[in-house]
Amino acid sequence: QIPWDRYGLELAGEFSNSSQAVEFMKNNTVDLVITDMNMKDGDGLSLLDHIISSHAECEIIVISGYTDFAYTKKAIQASVCEYLLKPVETEEICKVLDKIILRIREKEKLQEALTLPLFVLWMAVPAAAIMGIALVQRIREMEKGEAEDAKRY
Repeated sequence: QIPWDRYGLELAGEFSNSSQAVEFMKNNTVDLVITDMNMKDGDGLSLLDHIISSHAECEIIVISGYTDFAYTKKAIQASVCEYLLKPVETEEICKVLDKIILRIREKEKLQEALTLPLFVLWMAVPAAAIMGIALVQRIREMEKGEAEDAKRY
């Protein structure tokens, strides 16, 4: 049994086939997927295809009894964090989770750091543009006024 709460994770769902997992992921945000490559009514390859196309930010752990290159290649394409060969002990999964949780937290920190400057830049650009327009208008008014002053003399 994996102590999900120890990692600040909530188990969103358990599925026996890839189509159920894909259906769930269409309507729910998932940060981490732990999947076996061999499932009844499908395989891990179709799940990895879905994650690659629709949930690229999702972290993935693959557990497999296969050393087949096709599975390994698909796992690489999906940027899996770990490819564990069966049998897998809970302790091994927990060590991998420690590493992945740090990775997820770092991505969250990076996202927060990137969000603020983008927001600030978005706020600053319209203000600068408005000030620039106002400045150009003021210069034109001054030029126009000077021209009218010159006509008077």
